[in-house]
Amino acid sequence: GGRRPPPPPPRRSRSRTLERADLTSLQPAQEGGLARRAAVSVAAGTFFFCFAATCFGVPIRSLLDTANLGFFFSTLVAMPGACLLTEDLGQWKRSYATMKPQNTAERVCSELFLCSIAGSWLGAWVVPLDWNASWQRWPIPCFLGAVAGNLAGSAWVVRWLGRAQHKQEEQDRRRRKYESGARQKKLKEGAEDAPVCNESNWWMFM
Repeated sequence: GGRRPPPPPPRRSRSRTLERADLTSLQPAQEGGLARRAAVSVAAGTFFFCFAATCFGVPIRSLLDTANLGFFFSTLVAMPGACLLTEDLGQWKRSYATMKPQNTAERVCSELFLCSIAGSWLGAWVVPLDWNASWQRWPIPCFLGAVAGNLAGSAWVVRWLGRAQHKQEEQDRRRRKYESGARQKKLKEGAEDAPVCNESNWWMFM
C-alpha cells in the first residue's frame, strides 16, 4: 500500500511550554529605563491601591496609612515586573490584569502579585475583630499578610523553577543520548554497507 502520513506532533500543554521554553530567558530586561519603569509602576500601583481600599470602605481619614500600605505593596509586587518585563504594556497587562502569562518572566510576576494580594486580604480579616491588640490596627495586618504572601509566593516560584530546570536538563540528557545512539547506528550501518576487498574487486581499492 501507500506510505502512511507521518503522525501529528504531540500537543503540549501551556504550562509545559512555560516550564521548558523560557527558562533561559528569565533574566533582567535588557531594555533601558529600569528606574523609569519602577517609578511609574510603583506610583500607579499606589494610586490604584488607595482607590481600591477606599472603595472597599477604608475611611478617608486613614488615607496616609493607606497610602503607606499602597506604596509598600506596590514596591513589593511591581519591582519584579520592573526588573523582568519591558516597557511593552501587553506584558504588564498579562502579568497584573488578565493573569494570562505567556512566558516565565510574566508568570513569576503574576504569581508574586497573586500571593501578595491574597496574603494582604487574609491579613485584613483581623482588623475588625475586638481583640484590642496593638498589631491589629489598620494597616499593620495587611503589611504582615502581604509580606507572608510574598514570601510564600517566592518559595513556590523558586521550587517551580527548580523543578522545571531539572526537567529540562533530563530531557536534554535523553535527547543527547538518543542522538548519540542514532549516530552510532548510522555509522554501524555505513560500515556494514561498505565494500569488502577480495580477489574479485581488489583493483577497486588501488
